[in-house]
Amino acid sequence: MEIQKHPHDEFFRRYFRHPELLASLLEFSLPHELTATLDLSTLEIEHGTHIDEHLREHFSDLAATVALAGGADPEERSTPAQGPEHVPATDRAAKCDARVYILVEHKSYKDPWALLQLLRYMVQVWSEQRKAQPAEPLVPIIPLLVYHGASRTVGTSFAELFPADLPEPLYAYLPRFTAELLNLTALPDTEIPQAPAPLSAAIWAMKYARTETEKTLAALDRLAATVGKALVGHEGFDILKLYIVQASPYEPSEFIDMVNRVLQTATLKEEAVGTAEKLIEQGKREGFQEGAARGRREGKREGFQEGAARGRREGSREARLEMADRLLKRGFDPAEAAELTGLTEAELRELQDPKQS
Repeated sequence: MEIQKHPHDEFFRRYFRHPELLASLLEFSLPHELTATLDLSTLEIEHGTHIDEHLREHFSDLAATVALAGGADPEERSTPAQGPEHVPATDRAAKCDARVYILVEHKSYKDPWALLQLLRYMVQVWSEQRKAQPAEPLVPIIPLLVYHGASRTVGTSFAELFPADLPEPLYAYLPRFTAELLNLTALPDTEIPQAPAPLSAAIWAMKYARTETEKTLAALDRLAATVGKALVGHEGFDILKLYIVQASPYEPSEFIDMVNRVLQTATLKEEAVGTAEKLIEQGKREGFQEGAARGRREGKREGFQEGAARGRREGSREARLEMADRLLKRGFDPAEAAELTGLTEAELRELQDPKQS
């Protein structure tokens, strides 16, 4: 167990890399008429990456392939020379590629260029496929954007990135695709699924862990009381509880107080408190080591003591400060950066102008 610098992305990538969890997420997120064309029992996670180095930090890079429901065997497929648009609708499923590529992009903040990133990813996937199988038609890609940032609205149409008042003759030259969207920020609590429990717990955590942690804990308590080991005993539970502690705006000691006040399920309470205590110890250890090194560099006993104390204080804030710095450099408003990271505006001013500290 270790403190993650980017807990939102790290949680999403690690938690949903299990095929059964990703399948349940897709079944909940995608339109029924779309999932009806897919055999989710054949879902295979891609553990490699198609993202080149300078793009890597923008992606959770969670991708999978899935077979079409009732699709033809690849060796029996044939594509008419005149193109698939001339194939009768009733025969089209049997004529198209037997597998579909699914790209899931996760965003914990509103990024107006997320669709451009998705398009670059899709083109890279197709380019690699063309090199490996030049005689095969391109595989369809379903892009899904999972979002739980501060804003309630997110664009899903690539055409929205262009001016709305373009002359009509230009429309034919605009790339057009739509990403499916799971907007957890706008999702009513009443529509959060009760089962499977691991999916329900993850949605409650992503929606509320960093803003209303108590709601997340109360939801997990209800789930644990109902399904018991199906939640706490699940292989992804360690990742989930670590994420909730780290995403929470509270210090670990404050988090422990909240756990003792909210949770009624003994096993769940023990797990949550244990995770927070381990993070406290890790933060102290890393803070002390950093502070001790600073003190030795200063060559003074007073500097050593002050550096060690400062290191302990700053250890638990390091991840939030780093994320805030990245958001500010990308042009985010200080108020939105403060909301996303749980820092004060004074702390953000220090990041913008270190001389003020």
